[in-house]
Amino acid sequence: RHLPLACFRTRRLVAMAASTNKTDSLAALLTRLDVEPKFHEIIRELCGGEQCYLNDIEPEDLQGQCAGDSTVIALPVARGLVRKLSVALTDQVGLDKLGRQTPVMAQLANPASGSDVGSSQIYPAAQARSPLQASLWRGAGDEADSLRCSLHGLVQHGFCSRRKVLTMLLDNSGSMRDAWPLVTEAVGRVVSEKLLADSSVSVAVLVYNTEAVEVAIPTPDVAGSLPETLRTRYAPRGITDFSSAFALARCIIDRQVGGFLSTGSKLEEVDVATLIFTDGKDTSAPPLGMASKAATEKAVDAGNEFRAWLKELGCASYTCTAAFGEHHDPEQCQRLSDRYRYINRSEVLATWLASDLGELLESAGQCSLHLELPPMLALEEPLPPALPLDTNGCLDYEVWLRLDNSLACRDQNAGDGATLKAVVRDSSGAAALCGTVELELAWQPKVGTLEARLFALDAAELRLRQIALELRGQRPSRCQL
Repeated sequence: RHLPLACFRTRRLVAMAASTNKTDSLAALLTRLDVEPKFHEIIRELCGGEQCYLNDIEPEDLQGQCAGDSTVIALPVARGLVRKLSVALTDQVGLDKLGRQTPVMAQLANPASGSDVGSSQIYPAAQARSPLQASLWRGAGDEADSLRCSLHGLVQHGFCSRRKVLTMLLDNSGSMRDAWPLVTEAVGRVVSEKLLADSSVSVAVLVYNTEAVEVAIPTPDVAGSLPETLRTRYAPRGITDFSSAFALARCIIDRQVGGFLSTGSKLEEVDVATLIFTDGKDTSAPPLGMASKAATEKAVDAGNEFRAWLKELGCASYTCTAAFGEHHDPEQCQRLSDRYRYINRSEVLATWLASDLGELLESAGQCSLHLELPPMLALEEPLPPALPLDTNGCLDYEVWLRLDNSLACRDQNAGDGATLKAVVRDSSGAAALCGTVELELAWQPKVGTLEARLFALDAAELRLRQIALELRGQRPSRCQL
């Protein structure tokens, strides 16, 4: 959705932003945007020394370039720099993601007082380091009852100080025989030479069938030998026992986290990711080797205990199941983790690695979002318990809401003064950002315009997510689909 919108970020709009700071030099502007001095020279070259062209810089322009200290700029760092430039320039003219000025977009001045934009006010929490932005859109035509609230704000600094603990649990029971080549391919893509060489990431792999065993990780220069080791030394056999896998995973994660703590890192600076590769069928309860209700309950209990332990650990955690095999158990896979992906071919595998796993490795941590809604509004989909932050420590999230027309019909003034309150809490539970948006200030595009059609496309994506949620754990018939 975002790629076509880039063409609407015209230089004329960016020039408007730059005109508000005519007396500022480029270096002074970059310093205010919290861009490290070592990046100033390369940014100056890319924009030709003109502030109005900063928004034309893309991550690919910075990736691979040498900073002032002779270090090569990696893609996550490039994305963080571009985000600082684009968000800051957008803030100066009060634009939302579509490049339109709306009365609901606000920039905070300081923690002592709120900033008025129309009748909408947004206030920072005491420790807020950056503005919280909010924009409220209402659909047109058939989507007039739908509202989309976009929230963006800096929750915490510190991608460079984050530590990542990545543990992969590979089901190599007999039922995974056909899917094993795809599993080993997935592991080969994840455990790359670059990842192993990264001192901020700790990687571990274990396989489990009748029992769980940790696999020795090769050195970075021979990382490519891991898939071959899995194919030859750990060929699928035996039954599936999730409880043994989770028990060993706890020991491994505890050891990995302890390693980072011993070097001075704090628990809140560590992200723990657990990837489960399986077909979702536990066969460890009598009769052994057969899927049964007792085996399923045993696996679910082990998964619940594992996630409860992760929560008590004090680190931001993320658990994802990658399900392989046409006959996998969808319900079991979803009950074992926070997210579930069905991997049936290499293309889906590549997409999953680029989205879910890429999001995790580039994230600066997690936060939680809490909303207080007026009576006439309801959430279209439940809020996740944890939301990832981007490389720069920012939250960028959209909440979908539905307007209750029956209430509006009973009371024509029901929406007068109604406000939506949002509170963003960091990983420690402290309120990092908070704000309110007045419902009557929602911007509604005209029917037939580009903005209205883009809103309709986003709403269609929402409907598909709702259908997927309704059908989860099922194998719907062609008629149901």
